[in-house]
Amino acid sequence: MTILALAKGRLPEFFGNAGLNEVDSDTVRELKEIIDKQTITPVFQPIVSLTDGSVIGYEALSRGPYGSRLEMPDALFSAAAEGDLVWELEYLCRTKALEKAKGIMAAKMLFINVDPNIINDHRFQKGLTRELLQDYRAETGNIIFEITEKTAISDYKSFCRILDNYKSQGYRIAIDDTGAGYSGLKTLAETRPHFIKVDMDLVRDIDKDGLKQAMMKALYDIAQITGSQLIAEGIETRDELDTLISMGIPYGQGFYLEKPGQKLAELSPLLRETIIDINKRQAVNRRHSPKALPVGEFVRQGFEIAPETNVAKVLDYFTCPNVQGLPVVAEGRPVGLVMKNELMASLAGNYGKALYINRPISLLMNRRPLIVDCATPLAAVAERALARVEDRVYDHILVERDGKYYGTVSVKRVLEKVVQADNDRC
Repeated sequence: MTILALAKGRLPEFFGNAGLNEVDSDTVRELKEIIDKQTITPVFQPIVSLTDGSVIGYEALSRGPYGSRLEMPDALFSAAAEGDLVWELEYLCRTKALEKAKGIMAAKMLFINVDPNIINDHRFQKGLTRELLQDYRAETGNIIFEITEKTAISDYKSFCRILDNYKSQGYRIAIDDTGAGYSGLKTLAETRPHFIKVDMDLVRDIDKDGLKQAMMKALYDIAQITGSQLIAEGIETRDELDTLISMGIPYGQGFYLEKPGQKLAELSPLLRETIIDINKRQAVNRRHSPKALPVGEFVRQGFEIAPETNVAKVLDYFTCPNVQGLPVVAEGRPVGLVMKNELMASLAGNYGKALYINRPISLLMNRRPLIVDCATPLAAVAERALARVEDRVYDHILVERDGKYYGTVSVKRVLEKVVQADNDRC
């Protein structure tokens, strides 16, 4: 039986009777009926680039039957926790969301909420989401497992091991509600997520609150150091939007931009133009501070290689003048870096070349290169580059735009521009 068949009418058979005989409250019985009849409606809220107003992806949310006491997600998942049905409910919500969003997953990201408590569940680890993606011809790289920080994580070692397993399959990780949870910075330090979603309480009235601005700046700096992307949740006013853009926050989400709906909506042309206009105004201000210019203005496009490219072919690329580093790109996303000097060192010795020459470069590439968004200021890129361990300081920097590979910039070029800015100021 395929996963698609299960999703279309046989979920209860698949789930078995886990948790169904332990609680008999009216609320839990109502939830069991919802799971049995699959009366969950997926809704989607856009996640928006605060640079140009484009929609980079959607957070998938779920609603129970309209007008019922389990219509809203908080009520739904509270009942699921009470009845030991969290995994069953999450799987149903995930299936419905993937089915509805199948037409956009090749081009945009889909953020799917996951309770940390089910990460260890053997049913979660069986590759069921991957089978669904194969049915819908979607890539794992566009699926973001969104884990709420409001839930305490008791065993970070096991939790991170499981997350690493999903990352190795191409999935990406977001930490939700950052700034509102129990574990705070420890969660970010241990998990090193691809995305940090800032809790709406920190975004609310940020234009009027200097302390909130300082806290947002601290999270922005953490994101720069760890290579994460920051998403400000709960944007509800033009002033909040203006402030976040002025701070360089790359992505946003909230009712001011677009409310959750059953359609996979784009931003209105008027609102998109508003975001572009705010950025133009900020760009005028940045002219007086060249170090604040976005690194995307200085990238170079050149050779890029796939993880399966054999080492012999990579050596051919390095015979070209001025090619000192090559980005490794899979499904449009940067996944590694090969520097010429490191590759030559790996192939030196009695057996290096014989061992690797006809094998894929993925065996020798740096899997954790410095990757920054194209909107990151030059000064911040320079700080992150120089903060690397000594033997990585001069590795090339990979640049993304909306989660996709955009180009490469050398440390030399970044430092030249920063020094030039200092000299011009003097």
